[in-house]
Amino acid sequence: MSTEELVKDPWWRINNLYTIRDKHGVLIKFKPNPVQAKFYRSMHWLNYVLKSRQHGLSTFMAIFILDRMLFEGNKRAGVIDYRQDDGKKKLGMMKIAYENLDNEELHPDTWRFGKKLKELITIEKGQNTENPEEIIFSNKSQVYTSTTMRGGTLQYLHVSEYGKIAVKNQEKAREIIAGSENACHEGSITVYETTHEGGKFGKAYEMCVAAIDNGKEKGKLTRLDSFFHFYAWHEDPANVVTEHEAKLSTLKDEEKKYFAKLAKENICLTIEQKVWYALKKRRQGDDMLKEHPSTPEEAFSVAIKGAIYAEQISKLRREGRIAEVKPNLNAPVYTFWDLGAPVNTAIWWVQIVGRDILVLDHEIGQDYTTAERVAQINQKDFHYGGHILPHDAAATQKGGLSFAEELEKAGMKGIRILPVTRDVNVGINALRGIMPSMWIDKENCKLGLEALEAYRMKFDEKRDMFMDQPEHDWASHSSDALRYLAEASLCGFLKTPHTGTMRKPNVTTAGKLKKPKVRR
Repeated sequence: MSTEELVKDPWWRINNLYTIRDKHGVLIKFKPNPVQAKFYRSMHWLNYVLKSRQHGLSTFMAIFILDRMLFEGNKRAGVIDYRQDDGKKKLGMMKIAYENLDNEELHPDTWRFGKKLKELITIEKGQNTENPEEIIFSNKSQVYTSTTMRGGTLQYLHVSEYGKIAVKNQEKAREIIAGSENACHEGSITVYETTHEGGKFGKAYEMCVAAIDNGKEKGKLTRLDSFFHFYAWHEDPANVVTEHEAKLSTLKDEEKKYFAKLAKENICLTIEQKVWYALKKRRQGDDMLKEHPSTPEEAFSVAIKGAIYAEQISKLRREGRIAEVKPNLNAPVYTFWDLGAPVNTAIWWVQIVGRDILVLDHEIGQDYTTAERVAQINQKDFHYGGHILPHDAAATQKGGLSFAEELEKAGMKGIRILPVTRDVNVGINALRGIMPSMWIDKENCKLGLEALEAYRMKFDEKRDMFMDQPEHDWASHSSDALRYLAEASLCGFLKTPHTGTMRKPNVTTAGKLKKPKVRR
């Protein structure tokens, strides 16, 4: 069969016509690896791809889009990346592949056809830049990169590192959905591909879960339904040690248990794969869950970058302190509040028993009146030691009473109001200091735990760094409410049945405030 006949098959073209640079910067003929081939065979109209590192899906998408631009004509494609410079590099990949269509050394069987193709379809814009922002071909096809794709119509859209975008810039993540997807008509192909960041929080997680829930049967999906793809570390043939290296290493008991657990999920690995993963994990720790997840659930379990309480929550989980927690009948229960609109008011129920802090319950999202909220609190079978409110509970409201006075009028007793917080970092450090003593009820406090894990420092995108103040979003309400536990302790508000006043947390070192540690 002649090359002119073979090129009618898009998969043949992708396997035979194009050039990329390998990891060493050397030009090589592009041959799809197993993951790239698997993705191509299962591609839907709207795709969400969760993956481990180094599968080359960004490279594949560059080749895929270039191929469609050359052989379909009069098409528009867009590329969105975390940084626009990264998007330009993807267009640079396309340009390399185009320029080497007639590379006789790399393509001895197809270079003549490649030469004719380049003569027939030339680059009219972007030819003088190594990594252009836009490439326009003489057949009226166009591919460009930007932070949004509002305006015009796209036939192909590739969004890379959407997980990072969703964590670092929530507004941009929403704009990609609202603006860029709406530039795609129902017959367009859209691909979101990313390693996951953000835990069980944000647009990336929401989109991923929605795609998973849609199922794997394409025949039951419309063109507007997203299809979920997952590519684990063990699908990359390169992720192995040699047979000799495997014999030099001994798996630890916890590593054996981990691989046994995977086997129960029908993930059966060779000893060379197991040793590769174990050695990587010993160096990288929990970062392996993000960089090289074995399952989607592992990717979702990773702490958010910049998360303020990530280290403490992770330690509580490892020690089995997030479980069913039963109240102590001899100890009073305290509530700790953060105020906002009724649905944003967050409350924690806590007992202090000796050196243990029992976090029994949590509430947020309830659209109660003040009277309804007091009645609901009093219905719980607890003996209350006090209700700790932030300083703004003392502010006079439109009706002439403060919120604290409204609570008292509705029948609440034992209200204490904290002084104004001068530096939120003092309370954060104080809470971090007492968290190792906590036992948190897994079910009753589920939403509160999600908030604590999502609570993070603000990110300065221009300087690419975390700032020294927390992000104020949905997670801050519950996180602030629990922080008031530590601040109440600093103020001497809390008593325990066994030790008197709760031991104050240590928040200083050598007289200087410790800024909260964040995962970077």
